Amino acid sequence: ETAHILLADDNTDMRDYLKRLLSTRYSVDAVTNGAAALGAAFERTPDLVLSDIMMPELDGFQLLHALRADPRTSTVPVILLSARAGEEAAIEGLKAGADDYLVKPFSGREMLARVSAHLEMAKVREKTARQERQHAERLQKLAQAALAINSILSSEEILWLITDQARTIIGAHQGITSRKTDETWAQAVHAISLSEKYAYWRDYDARPDGSGI
Repeated sequence: ETAHILLADDNTDMRDYLKRLLSTRYSVDAVTNGAAALGAAFERTPDLVLSDIMMPELDGFQLLHALRADPRTSTVPVILLSARAGEEAAIEGLKAGADDYLVKPFSGREMLARVSAHLEMAKVREKTARQERQHAERLQKLAQAALAINSILSSEEILWLITDQARTIIGAHQGITSRKTDETWAQAVHAISLSEKYAYWRDYDARPDGSGI
């Protein structure tokens, strides 16, 4: 799918030039000021924002702060453009939360290379976050299984629960790690073996009336 770039620059010549350049690779929405850019970002979340700093209504820094403050756009990569050269200007932009800072004039090749790099990094971050969410869900399933085991009386019920949870977890685990089925089922068999030992030890420790010691 083609990435969507939001471009904000009040200079007509620069805006048209950047739009022509970016449109060879991406879908581009070009606006003339920070306020329009903020509205466009909330209407359709961009994959990356390329913004001039000196603009009317909302300047680049104000736009950046507004984007970072909203959960819908807080992780969107932002590249700031400025005519201010020097290390201090670049540091100011990065400290404000920008992902990158380009000083005008810059080459089209450099700009495209930086845009491409930040889009790729954003994909990696999203993939990592998705895997972490899936991992947390698997841990929650295991915790639920452990709690349920404590209230189950028969080893048959324990085996059924462990097998059912293992089947669910194995499906998610294979999707992330691409492990073979025999590897993941080996882990499940080990878990079932442990559950059988647990049931035996529990029965061994039971009082004559059936309650645990």
